[in-house]
Amino acid sequence: MPWADRISKVIEMLNELKNITSNQSETIALSDFKVSLENISLKGKVSSLLLLYYSNPERNIISLIDRFEKLDFIDDIHIQSYDR
Repeated sequence: MPWADRISKVIEMLNELKNITSNQSETIALSDFKVSLENISLKGKVSSLLLLYYSNPERNIISLIDRFEKLDFIDDIHIQSYDR
């Protein structure tokens, strides 16, 4: 898959997140994106760990991690640090 298509898919996913979080009290803030041919890295903050990990397909709730995993070019996801 060409890199331009990959970037378009990431932007599409981020726009979906923007629409979801703008209508709720929960917040997801992503920043410091770094993109190379091998890696995509970013920093982020979530108001609740549920936003990061919890998915419920029956209620159309998709966690942040699951959204990244749905991108067909993502093979591995690491959370390097977590601050409370």
